[in-house]
Amino acid sequence: GSMSSVTSEVSVSSSIAAEEVGGDGQGGKPCGIGLTFLKATSEGFPIKRIKERGPAELEGSLRSRDVVTAIDGVSLKGKSMNELARLMMGPAASVARLEVLPGGVGPSRVMELIRHRS
Repeated sequence: GSMSSVTSEVSVSSSIAAEEVGGDGQGGKPCGIGLTFLKATSEGFPIKRIKERGPAELEGSLRSRDVVTAIDGVSLKGKSMNELARLMMGPAASVARLEVLPGGVGPSRVMELIRHRS
């Protein structure tokens, strides 16, 4: 599709545009879990922001500063942001298993989020 129609809408309200990035319902595009992260610590990736109406917010127990240490059984130690992004993405309605250190200290717990486009 041509991008010209999209750009004319973007200028109207950047806040709406930001919500819709990557959210066009084009079938099998991978979905995330509604989290943005800070730079990695030795344990994993601290949560920076939890997206409104995203899977993580709907689950309700994650907080910013919680540290995600593994996704789907893959340890995040030493992983880059790109590798983290790849692990977070998956088909809509698939389950993401997160190992989390609440507040970065623990004890560690495992939670499951259902990926969806928010």
